[in-house]
Amino acid sequence: MPGLRTKNREPRTPLLLLVSLCLLAGCGEREEIFSRSRHVLGPLPLAGHVAWVDAAREDLGTVEPMASSGGRFSFRVARQPIGRNPVLLGATTDRSRALVLTHGTAGGSGFDEEDERLYLLDPTGEQDARVYPLRSPFDALSLSDDGRWGIAWFAGGVAVNPNEIAVARLDEDPAEDNPVLLPLRSYGSRPMEIRYLSDLTIGARERQIALFFSERYVTFLDLENLDHRLTTVFLSARDEAAIVRPLDAVVAVGDATDAEGAEPYVFLRAPTVSDVFAVNLKDNPSPAEADQNDFTPSVNVIPVPSAPDDFAVFEGAGGPSLLAVHTAGSVSAVTVID
Repeated sequence: MPGLRTKNREPRTPLLLLVSLCLLAGCGEREEIFSRSRHVLGPLPLAGHVAWVDAAREDLGTVEPMASSGGRFSFRVARQPIGRNPVLLGATTDRSRALVLTHGTAGGSGFDEEDERLYLLDPTGEQDARVYPLRSPFDALSLSDDGRWGIAWFAGGVAVNPNEIAVARLDEDPAEDNPVLLPLRSYGSRPMEIRYLSDLTIGARERQIALFFSERYVTFLDLENLDHRLTTVFLSARDEAAIVRPLDAVVAVGDATDAEGAEPYVFLRAPTVSDVFAVNLKDNPSPAEADQNDFTPSVNVIPVPSAPDDFAVFEGAGGPSLLAVHTAGSVSAVTVID
């Protein structure tokens, strides 16, 4: 067409190239984010979502399927910022929220120091995240059955203090006393596992107790009274050479209407140990000191023919009994303990 000539367009290509080179030359050093490891945690299934953590971008990504007319569907993607160096991605007990543990950073050129944190995130991104400061590089997170309590701890690897824990109330906002950092007393071991004894009635009050398994002993922590002393119970098998490493626990809650049966029992078993440990939790309504727990444990060792492979509490005609399943040689057997 008249007035439009291709020769007038020829100089534009080298001009664009020259501009691009100038822009690249003015960008300076490569941004630090492009040098980070492309590490991804997940995917993690949540209620109605799939979540993952992009460690390089330092964010939580979620995908939610959205139904539309005609039987079709689309996806809604949300991204939320988290702290530096994420190491763990998990879900709350009801899978309605994502949990992210970060190790922060010591700081450096171009970025500030950041403490370790625990993030509780709404997968839709519509609610602000709860951020709990931990101040220690924990590598594991344990949740109570009702989801109210979360305990960060060192399950393995390098630890500044392997017996340090952080207890957080996940149904409450972060505060000066939430979470609480505590040192567990060490008697030559470190926590191996955590179990929760929820709604455990001792005397006239229900208690929320965390039970820590360690080699040769267990530790009871009253979650609603974190200023009370920790209660340690030592486990000694009949075979003095046996090393007791608690593996599992079951509870006989007792009968609160029966004066002689109101006190609950916590039963413990350990691999290769032909004993069951029965820890009776007795009410101590008037402790001698203000920081002392208002319950007192005592332990009995109950012999069984061989190390239990599993056990459970059931209600019999005469009250609760313990059923232990074990193998004696090539024969499987069951032992019932009143």
